[in-house]
Amino acid sequence: MDINTTVTLDNGVKMPMFGIGTWQIRGRESYNAVLYALKIGYRHIDTAHIYGNEKEVGEAIKKAAFQEKRFLSLQNCGMMPMMILKELLRKV
Repeated sequence: MDINTTVTLDNGVKMPMFGIGTWQIRGRESYNAVLYALKIGYRHIDTAHIYGNEKEVGEAIKKAAFQEKRFLSLQNCGMMPMMILKELLRKV
């Protein structure tokens, strides 16, 4: 297994098995961790609105600015995942 290993979900979507979790990281540390992870090849970001770091996570995703698909695992959310993704990117 390596960073490009995926698992196929029931709906046919291929999800990267390795990801970076963003729980308990705040501020610039969140931004730096996500940006570095994306630069070295991570394509699975485990994040949630409740973590309170969506601005920094969104900024890192935007800064990485590559054209391939990214897999975002949105958990513990009171809103629908697409609404949260839009909020992540809107705050950048």
